[in-house]
Amino acid sequence: MSGRIILLGSTDLTVAVARRLHSSPAAVVGIVSTTEVFPISYQPAGMYNSRHVDIEDFASSIGAAHSLYSDTDGVVDFVKKIDANLLIACGWHRIVPSRVRELFAKPCLGLHASILPKYRGGAPLNWAILNGDKEAGVSIFELSGGVDDGQIYGQTRFPILTNDYIGDLVLKSEVSFLELLDNVIPEILANQSKPSQQSGRISYSLQRSPEDGNIDWGHSAREVSKLVRAVSRPYPGAFSVLEEQKIIIWRVKEVDCEISGAIGQIAAPKSFEDPIVVAGEGAISILEAQFEDGSNAIPFLMKSHNRRFDRSCR
Repeated sequence: MSGRIILLGSTDLTVAVARRLHSSPAAVVGIVSTTEVFPISYQPAGMYNSRHVDIEDFASSIGAAHSLYSDTDGVVDFVKKIDANLLIACGWHRIVPSRVRELFAKPCLGLHASILPKYRGGAPLNWAILNGDKEAGVSIFELSGGVDDGQIYGQTRFPILTNDYIGDLVLKSEVSFLELLDNVIPEILANQSKPSQQSGRISYSLQRSPEDGNIDWGHSAREVSKLVRAVSRPYPGAFSVLEEQKIIIWRVKEVDCEISGAIGQIAAPKSFEDPIVVAGEGAISILEAQFEDGSNAIPFLMKSHNRRFDRSCR
């Protein structure tokens, strides 16, 4: 049986999945996307999608119909106009209601970047770094009325290396998702899939906002490093304020020598190649930083010897 698929999503993963499926016997015939900032029940003022991609032109380039999400009624109307038998949510932030799911002959699938049932919910890869996990993974599961709690159709794991940033995990997860889809989609279309119930300890993770990247220099160097790694590109980045200027910090490393100073104080004598900041325990060397306009902030920091970043989150 051939697959005619509708995707729900507005991220780089949505595009990668669509491209992969278009090189298979399946065809993406429609995509429902959202705007970069969109209201949602738990954030009515608007949620920012850090990995947003403008889907309309892309959908046209692969011959797929496109709809910009307004409400569930709009999704139902869009689906009814298209002859599709499978739905996949990838880069989607809403629970898909039963009145949408029941329009499809095949199970509706969700792509989630965790080893379910761990990290059901938002920002699982970011939280994996923040929590110091040694591995992460991806799951393809059946959409249900709950939060990422459906049966598993495919799952795989990969290591989180000591020097991995969130961008590395995004790439690892994309590769893993595409490899799983190569097996899962043909099995579902041929009615040969054998899903399994989720097993293991259930945990949940909450969505993060750009403001959560505000560095508290009172934390240890290890914790500051994890924050920078967890929210670096393609996310908005960790940041701190020095003399009323916001500085976005993209890459750091922990310093292996002892530096005495006040929390948030910058050490940048000529003998140092990079600016160093004193943390609550240990110190951090800043390897890459920018001002909000995108210009390089490292020269400014190197001239800021003995000055202090704001210590705490605001």
